[in-house]
Amino acid sequence: MAYVGFSFAAGLFIAMTAGDIPSAVMIAVLAVASGISAAAHAKGISPARTVTAAVCCICAAVGIMYCKAYEHTVYDRAAAYIGSAFHYSGRITGISEAGSDRVIYTLKGSINGNTPASIVLYAPGADCSPGDDITFYAKGKGITDSYTFPAESYYKCRGIYLCAEANSVTITHNDSFSAKRIAYRFEKYISSLIGYSLGGREGDMLTAMLTGSRSGVSEQMKTALYHLGCGHIMAVSGIHLTVLFAFVYRLLLLIPHMGKKPAMLISFIPALFFCCASGMSISAVRALIMLAFLNAGTFFMRKSDTMNTLGISVLALTLPMPYALLDSGLILSFAGAIGIGAVAPAVTNAIYDGSEHEPKENRLKYRLINIPVSSLCVYLTVFPAAVLIFDEVSVISPITNILFVPLCTAALISGFLAAAVSFIPVLPTAFLTIAGLFCKPVLAAADIASEVHLFTLPSGSGAARYITAAAGLMIILIYPSRIKDKALRRLVFAAALTASASALLISGIYRQRQLDRTALTYLYDSGSAAVIVCSGKNTSVFALTGGTSGMCGKYLRSRGIYSLDMILLAKRPASSAAEYSRGYVTASFFVPEGMISADDLPGSAEMYEYRSGAVIDGGYYTAAINDNAFVFTINGTSVTVSGTEGDIVYKGENADTACTEYIFENDTVTERMIFDG
Repeated sequence: MAYVGFSFAAGLFIAMTAGDIPSAVMIAVLAVASGISAAAHAKGISPARTVTAAVCCICAAVGIMYCKAYEHTVYDRAAAYIGSAFHYSGRITGISEAGSDRVIYTLKGSINGNTPASIVLYAPGADCSPGDDITFYAKGKGITDSYTFPAESYYKCRGIYLCAEANSVTITHNDSFSAKRIAYRFEKYISSLIGYSLGGREGDMLTAMLTGSRSGVSEQMKTALYHLGCGHIMAVSGIHLTVLFAFVYRLLLLIPHMGKKPAMLISFIPALFFCCASGMSISAVRALIMLAFLNAGTFFMRKSDTMNTLGISVLALTLPMPYALLDSGLILSFAGAIGIGAVAPAVTNAIYDGSEHEPKENRLKYRLINIPVSSLCVYLTVFPAAVLIFDEVSVISPITNILFVPLCTAALISGFLAAAVSFIPVLPTAFLTIAGLFCKPVLAAADIASEVHLFTLPSGSGAARYITAAAGLMIILIYPSRIKDKALRRLVFAAALTASASALLISGIYRQRQLDRTALTYLYDSGSAAVIVCSGKNTSVFALTGGTSGMCGKYLRSRGIYSLDMILLAKRPASSAAEYSRGYVTASFFVPEGMISADDLPGSAEMYEYRSGAVIDGGYYTAAINDNAFVFTINGTSVTVSGTEGDIVYKGENADTACTEYIFENDTVTERMIFDG
């Protein structure tokens, strides 16, 4: 099933990235290749390999055809309503806050009564829950990405291809049984229980681990956990379901006369409920499917295989929704599963001389090797995808996961126990207090890691290309299943480690070269505009509107910048200063004259007031400010930014108003598009 599932996924990927004609050509090529393999098999040439090659080609071709058929029969039908008015009736499947009095609903129903479609609705908040019915009239809109959030790909992976906005909706409460409604209410109850009994940062972290909801987690805390390499613990995935399943299973085995098979079946029920309560994320569903198949081997007296189970999971997730293949959580989840289930055992066996099935006194050595090797292998298999998905990647993750994931696991178990006895007074508070104690050292270590920026690698620094290539090379080299000589295996493993360390060194040098250059970056996203001027270790931010900390933070993190010389706040200075101070050490703030006092600024930063017509000398640039017009002069070249819509002019030429970086080097200006919305 591994060959079938992964070949089918390869076909889906080809279809998603290529047009109809290239896909048709690829199908023809695969058909010819499968025919050649079949002919070779008929002549007795490598029978096993030729059959495998033929199966892979056929499955890839089927994947291409299936994806194209889905695109034309499902996706195109929903997308046809973009720009058209329609009547929608359906059921609420999810609710999340959108700020102010607006709420984001995810809905499943039909358009005009004849086109099944799931959509995203932006509407005023109402007293409702998942499972309730909803109807409204609206005009369809396409889902578009912003610089800070890839909305189109996020919703597309979930089978949602259309959005709408309505000021008036009709909601009918539905009292019929709904698993999602029960899970939603249970999640809200657990969140409120944690907030009441524990609170603080520990409560926010535990809520994220138990429910998958990170709405209460501050950006600063989230960044700190990712710097520590433990940010994945806040996204419900395989580790959560495995811990819950194993914990319940072990408890059940303590019951007299409880057999292993009944215990497994019963243990799967809370894992299924937890998956529903956490929002049925694609990575959680993947973990649930793998958990079911890996334990099914016990019932059929067969040993389960990780790669075959992954292949089945691919088919189960992509057959109903092909675009799920591109979900970032699924990609990271699959990479981690491959690392721990396939790569790590092979590497451990390459190093270890004995057998895993030796007597207990000899297996300690195996476990001592297996734990660090497994952590390293998971990190290396996940790393290439993480570099492409995240703004920065922790380089100490293999070590910190060994040290702190056990503490997170203990906190999870305490949280599960609190949820299980939530109807008994006092006990939930006791278990949650214990969970908070386990979270404290993790958060303390995360705070330290966030201050030591050598522990992270910014993905946008240019070093990502070197590291990704090195990690991919290392994965290939350390998988030694075809190398029979153990001495050679160890040599290959040592060479791979050396290659990875060398790549880290090269990337560090390359990153320093990136920081030495001078650049002006214009960011415009969803009505917010800002300019960032960088030169070496000196960085200044000009926030032309309010609400810029998110997009500026994304850019700065991707460049490995965590301290700022100055921030100019043209709008909403008090709230904007608070937002920036939570993530960056800032030397000074420039604010409009008479807007706020120095006491309103957080921390020990100095405050300077400016008025229209002021000139700020940053040492490596000058900025002339006139109402809504900013003129920056860098290396003798002037760049003008006017208005909040971001009309940028340099050297007398109009520039794009999307997120753009201008690099000043050797009296030349190089324009580089960061994001084109």
